[in-house]
Amino acid sequence: MSDITKCIAIGSGKGGVGKSTTSVNLSIYYARMGHRTLLIDLDPLSDIKTILDLEISTSNSSPEKIFDSLDIFTPFANAGERKSEDIYRALKGNDYFSMDKDYDLVILDLPAGSDESENIAFIDFSDILVVVTNPEPASHVAAGGYISRVIKSGKNIPVYLWHNRYDKNIVSDFDPDDVFGNYNRNMPESERIPPEQSRNILSAAKIPKDSSLDLLHADASINAGLLRNINIVLELIFTEITLSHVEKLGTGKKLTELITNYISHNKEINDKTIYLDDLFIYLGIFINRKASADTVNLNLSHLLGEEEKKNIEECLENIRQDRILSIIRKLVVFVEETTQNLENSGRLFYSDIAADNNQNINRELAKLLSEIDKSIDREEIGRLAGVLIFYLAVFKIIKQKKFQEKLMDFIPHKLNSKKEKIRNRNRQIHNLVEKNEEYQKEFLELLKFFNTPVLNSIEEIAVSFDLKKTRLVNSDNSINKQAYIKLLSNFIHDSVNSGLSIIVGFPYRTTSINFQTGGDNLLRIING
Repeated sequence: MSDITKCIAIGSGKGGVGKSTTSVNLSIYYARMGHRTLLIDLDPLSDIKTILDLEISTSNSSPEKIFDSLDIFTPFANAGERKSEDIYRALKGNDYFSMDKDYDLVILDLPAGSDESENIAFIDFSDILVVVTNPEPASHVAAGGYISRVIKSGKNIPVYLWHNRYDKNIVSDFDPDDVFGNYNRNMPESERIPPEQSRNILSAAKIPKDSSLDLLHADASINAGLLRNINIVLELIFTEITLSHVEKLGTGKKLTELITNYISHNKEINDKTIYLDDLFIYLGIFINRKASADTVNLNLSHLLGEEEKKNIEECLENIRQDRILSIIRKLVVFVEETTQNLENSGRLFYSDIAADNNQNINRELAKLLSEIDKSIDREEIGRLAGVLIFYLAVFKIIKQKKFQEKLMDFIPHKLNSKKEKIRNRNRQIHNLVEKNEEYQKEFLELLKFFNTPVLNSIEEIAVSFDLKKTRLVNSDNSINKQAYIKLLSNFIHDSVNSGLSIIVGFPYRTTSINFQTGGDNLLRIING
């Protein structure tokens, strides 16, 4: 290893849990920052070339240029019975880590699992090991087992966790942050990782789940993406209104957040007695995580007086009867079912919504906007409703054939081996990573094509439903065209590029922002 080139090894326990996608996106991110980067795919079962929509080359004796600052080396591709020990010796003897190749960064995508010769041996080339996991007990056990093998191997290397599909608000007794606690609880004492070792292994990134950036939804419809966005706004409005009810309890910031989170994840309140018991158990879980060993069976209801319990029960009843929340409950069911049907339709990229589902969603969205406009003064909810108007406007016009055709024409296609027309994902990835003038020009033309119809549709919705407070407006009460144009630009960009499994290049999505923060964290760590 030279003093110039830095190497990051990306590993995981058995199962992979997005390891290769993380390796690809980190490599692309660093390349876009101007760092000359080499991604070495050491996983015989890796799907790195599939992610990038590249042909599997039969010649793997040297790196392939992918982007301006990114090369990929795949020594296992079509390697037959080639052994990992041979590749280890070849890597050790070549100059990929030397000044001559002038790489700033090398990313090693390690095989899944913890075999010494096929995985841990390659850590010899690395400055840092990043272990990818996701919020599931089996994944944490696999990650813990892998890290345990690394520790026992005696390799003195900094280890960091990279959480994919992270959800802090999982409503269960599973703690998504406690990888080593979840591992140790499932292992005999002799195989557990001691606290003094686990405390030194920190998290480098926590990347939330985002279906639109998932390779599994590569051909999901534009309508599915639109409905996912609508659902996000519905969830935010539900949480804001629920919070306004819970705040009246005066239980303190942390408990207020926990109660609001539980209700937002469990919207239906049928039997209040059972619901209240489950809520107290949920709150007790979070208290137990901070409590000492002799209070592991702590239940919040034991700490509350009768009046406090009564106040919470009354709060639940107010939330259950809230008109806006009732509409959202119904809408979320329609939206989620329709989204799932579209994602499972098997059709390429655009799919129509069944007429009855379309009518249900249109009807309930109209009810919701009207109810918010006449009864809500909370500024944040008003802004969210203004965003919802935008998605309803797009929802209405996207059914027209000319808009569907315009979007499909913008998406690059190619012929597969059967001479069938398929999406050219590699071309799209290049457009994201290395935006050229032609791409920018075509995107602006697409934006102009949609702009006036969407703004007109927003005005029509406001007039039809007599909406006076929920549009996004300027100080003179005129429609805020700039805000809606920005929403339109983001929506079209995300829609046409969804399902590429490429996270960088989506500047306003939480997943992309968190990923870039994690990438920056790793750079700071390895650069001291």
